[in-house]
Amino acid sequence: MSIDIGSDSIRISVEDQNDIWSERSVIAMYRRTDGKESVLATGIDALDMWQRVPSDIDVVFPFNSGGISDFEAGLQLLRHIFVEVQGRLLWISPKIRVAIHHSASTGDKERYCQLLLKSGAKKVSLVNRSFAAAMGAGVPVDEACGYMIVNIGASTTEISVLALDRVAHFSRIHVGGNMMNKAIGSYLEKKYEILISSFEAERLKCEHIQAVYKKDETQIVWVMGKDTQTGLPKRLEIPLWHISRSVGPTIR
Repeated sequence: MSIDIGSDSIRISVEDQNDIWSERSVIAMYRRTDGKESVLATGIDALDMWQRVPSDIDVVFPFNSGGISDFEAGLQLLRHIFVEVQGRLLWISPKIRVAIHHSASTGDKERYCQLLLKSGAKKVSLVNRSFAAAMGAGVPVDEACGYMIVNIGASTTEISVLALDRVAHFSRIHVGGNMMNKAIGSYLEKKYEILISSFEAERLKCEHIQAVYKKDETQIVWVMGKDTQTGLPKRLEIPLWHISRSVGPTIR
């Protein structure tokens, strides 16, 4: 079993199966009166509860910027995911390969190994994420020719140059999809006095952002949100190129 643990999503590939299993990296925990917590929801179901739940329910994002921000929540999430992937009646301790970024510290690697072993893994192997991405894309990394791999995640962007089966150069910046979402929201709030949800920002980013764009006022997009002055629902149309413009400083 191979697993890629990201800030936004967890993706799993099982040997001899063609499908890639994907789940959002979020878990909702119910805090009982005795101080203990129990799993209420995971993945997209937990994400739907974000910012909409009472104080005794915690919606947690256990992974951030390539690291583990909440070990216990991450442990509960992975245990649930492994059961979902393998089936309750077919549970066995799998051998797991986990993708990890090139500059991960020894401590980070150890924490990931401990997390996966406690989640039920029989054995854990670490795989360089840059090589995993390159091989998945069919890039001949063994050639005497440099190939640049850019991996844009939710909270970080990793840039690698691969040649002769080694990493010739690696850099990592804390800019990713979540920062683009925030840039879109801030731009629309300032220019159009509309507050949009993280889901609306994600939709606008995925459907309409272009790295190169023209200031064409005839192409428009509908935006749904809340009026900053009245607090009432607001729906307006804006020029499409404004969405790309909003993330310009972040991309640069």
